[in-house]
Parts: sequence; structure tokens; C-alpha cells
Amino acid sequence: MAGFPSVGGWINAERVSGGRVYLHCTGGVYRSPTFAMAYLMVIGEPRDRAIQIVKAAHPLSWSSGDEDTLNRALMLWEEKLRLGPESLRPV
Repeated sequence: MAGFPSVGGWINAERVSGGRVYLHCTGGVYRSPTFAMAYLMVIGEPRDRAIQIVKAAHPLSWSSGDEDTLNRALMLWEEKLRLGPESLRPV
């Protein structure tokens, strides 16, 4: 979750400048889809909808392993977003 603000800022900067973004991690199943979900939440998608969008686009997302930990990270992120910009600053 600590990387969500910096990656989200990078994604947004690329989108604003007309660029494209390719997210990938070693397996492309856990971290990169979770960052995509977190970004969708930043631009206004509810957590459940963000998960649905990414899983529809990339069916292997969260396909095995510790889905509970990833979902908890998104729930914490959702709470930080709800608290506003001050909560997103690094500690």
C-alpha cells in the first residue's frame, strides 16, 4: 500500500500527458493488478467496481494465493482516500 500514491501519481502524469501506461510485476497476477485497482479507486471507482474492472480486463488477476491480504490493502487504501489528501502523505 505504501507505493500506491507514487505509482498513482506516475499513472496520472502519463495519462494527462497523453501517454500510455503498462503495469507489470514478476507474475502479473498480484501487484500490478492491485496497483491498477488502487488507481481506479483514486479516480472515483468504488473498491468493488475497481476489482471487477481489472479482473474483467485481466482474468488472471488475484487468481491464486493470498487474495485476502490484497483485498485488505485495498480496504485500507479506500479508508485513506475517504479521509482525504492529508492521509495520503508519507509517514
